[in-house]
Amino acid sequence: MNKNVRAVRELSNLAILFDEMACRMSSTEFTHFVQEHDRLEQLNGIQLIEVKKHE
Repeated sequence: MNKNVRAVRELSNLAILFDEMACRMSSTEFTHFVQEHDRLEQLNGIQLIEVKKHE
C-alpha cells in the first residue's frame, strides 16, 4: 500500500477515535484535552486534527 494512503487512513482513524473520546469527556476533561492537543501542535509546528466538542 502506498505510504501516503496509509498515512491518510491512519490519520482518519485517529480523528474518529478522538471524536469518540471527545463525546465521552466532561467539559473539564475536554478543555484539558484541547489544551494539551494545542501544546503538542505548537511544540511540533504542525496541525494534527481539528478538535471540536459535539453537543
